[in-house]
Amino acid sequence: SQPKEWRVSRLYTENDPPGRDVWVGWTERTSRVLEIVHHVKRRDSPAFEQHVLPSVADTPEAQEQAWSIFDLSCKTPPGWRLQWFRLNAGDLTLSFRSKKNRTVNVRQVGPATLALSRIKLEAWASQIDKSLRKIYRPIDRFSDAPVDLLGRPVEGRAGMLKRRRRLFWAFMFAKKLDVIGVHDEVRNRLFIAQGDDEPTMREILKTMGWAKTT
Repeated sequence: SQPKEWRVSRLYTENDPPGRDVWVGWTERTSRVLEIVHHVKRRDSPAFEQHVLPSVADTPEAQEQAWSIFDLSCKTPPGWRLQWFRLNAGDLTLSFRSKKNRTVNVRQVGPATLALSRIKLEAWASQIDKSLRKIYRPIDRFSDAPVDLLGRPVEGRAGMLKRRRRLFWAFMFAKKLDVIGVHDEVRNRLFIAQGDDEPTMREILKTMGWAKTT
């Protein structure tokens, strides 16, 4: 059975595995087109049609949005959109923008044991894009980041990037960018958030797939 909310949808099935099944759907509610490719190893498992397709849903912009790519997952408040992404081996970044032109970048680096063997957490958190280095001064002081992550303590650092004084006229850039970096030892990952909306940064950080301790 195919999702009912997708007004137009087509499913192509290869009869002889190994092969692949391809489903394409369009929803009128948000004018989105979605394609799902399922690689079939055997034909005696109907999980794709019976479980995967019926669970596919299109989330309206007015609701919280869930994002997942490779092993990075997070949720953004209503009204936030993905504006760009950077996907490197062990280093994933998603950048989001709100309707009010607020921006938040979230970055996941792992494994943390390897990353921290070369660079300290403060250095990871202070890294910014080359395009912004001429706009903002480096972070000169870090403090502990009081981020409540599923009720368990984690190593964290908080800092601030301030716009250079000579660029006081550059109103298109925020006067400051908050930075929060945390080390999740359970998942062996570093999570770094940077942007001009600190409450949203903390809100997104709390949804980034944190593993609970046993």
